[in-house]
Amino acid sequence: MWLRPRIVLTVAILAVVPGPVRPAASGTTGTARAKERVLESAVVAGARIELVVGSATDGSRPVRLRMANRRAASITMPWPATGTTFAAERVGGSWGAVDLLAPEGTDRAWASGDEGTYVATSMRAVGLPDGTQGVVVDQRAGFEHLIHAHLLAVVADGRLREVQRWVGVGAPEVTALAVTSAAVVFERAFYNAEPNAPDEVEFITYRFDRRSSLLVQEPRSIAVFTIGLGPFPSIAAARAAYATAGPCVAALSVIADGRGAIIGTRTVRRTWAEAVAARVSACSSKLHPFVR
Repeated sequence: MWLRPRIVLTVAILAVVPGPVRPAASGTTGTARAKERVLESAVVAGARIELVVGSATDGSRPVRLRMANRRAASITMPWPATGTTFAAERVGGSWGAVDLLAPEGTDRAWASGDEGTYVATSMRAVGLPDGTQGVVVDQRAGFEHLIHAHLLAVVADGRLREVQRWVGVGAPEVTALAVTSAAVVFERAFYNAEPNAPDEVEFITYRFDRRSSLLVQEPRSIAVFTIGLGPFPSIAAARAAYATAGPCVAALSVIADGRGAIIGTRTVRRTWAEAVAARVSACSSKLHPFVR
């Protein structure tokens, strides 16, 4: 879902619920427990993958991804944790994970810090189109200008291999990484402050090359589904309608469509577009969004 930054901020503040981080497994020594915490784990291609907050000699708390039986070979995420206590929060499209049109799900992120020191990390197991198994780790940081980061890693030849990472520039840009049955898709939305300029929605598709364990960007376009209200004759007209439509269209933005514009958004999953359209219709009998 292409959520406007103000909506993202609301979720970042309200979705946090207290929840202690589980300590390391019982077989770990007391010294090791004090130095690291296992936030999440998942079995991927027969290997246990762990998302861990560690402790460095400089006092920082790096967030790492590792195989449980190969702890020395870890992958470090862009941003370390900013505290010793963590809170669990639900993730969905507004969080910048899965797909920007995804509903809030049962997956969770672990957050540390507050306002300007806020950093949260989420891990999810994924299956690539060619059958390769891996994980995506999503992070977001900041307060008024949330920045998103995403990392894809796969299990290959008994090792955990980093494939690629993406780091955004912050609001008014929102990013997400979706893995579908057809491709790996990097999604980007940019919310334009200019009244006569549209918001930008971009999808970059990749194919996983198993031989090199790298992503290859593909020029072909993936199927994208649009939910919208309109059309309107101009961007300015669509923005004026958006301003008067109220909270029912808070999940939508103003995007160019043919020679005019619509109040809408785009996704790589039709079912999510249909779900958003249903919510908009239920919110107001005067709104009749289309999905195409």
